[in-house]
Amino acid sequence: MKEEIRSILDKLENGEISCKKAVKLIKSINENSINRIRPARKIKIKIIDGDNNKKIRLPGIPFWLIASLSKLGILIAPLAFKHSNHMGQNSRMALDILKDIDISELIYALGAYGPFDFVDVCDDKDLVKISVL
Repeated sequence: MKEEIRSILDKLENGEISCKKAVKLIKSINENSINRIRPARKIKIKIIDGDNNKKIRLPGIPFWLIASLSKLGILIAPLAFKHSNHMGQNSRMALDILKDIDISELIYALGAYGPFDFVDVCDDKDLVKISVL
């Protein structure tokens, strides 16, 4: 599916097809493949530090919980930092930007692609893996 979409975008970039035609082709690809993909519902984190022999394995965290906690955090953060002397101008700007972002929309968009490994880094002893399940 990724190769088909990339091919359509390349044709669009080269001027071989119009924007409307590209959208129509991509929608047709997505409609055919949506039925085959089971939406993801949670995220799982696994970290192994071989040097210190430490392991962190979080159970699958449902998207609804992540979305709810992120909304709560965005509401509480300005109150918590209101009287803080340690918060710089950049931090205040970041909080203002986060107010305008719907994090739940981002989280559920990740789920629409079905299960996949978001981060998968490993070497001889260490492992960091974040999976969307």
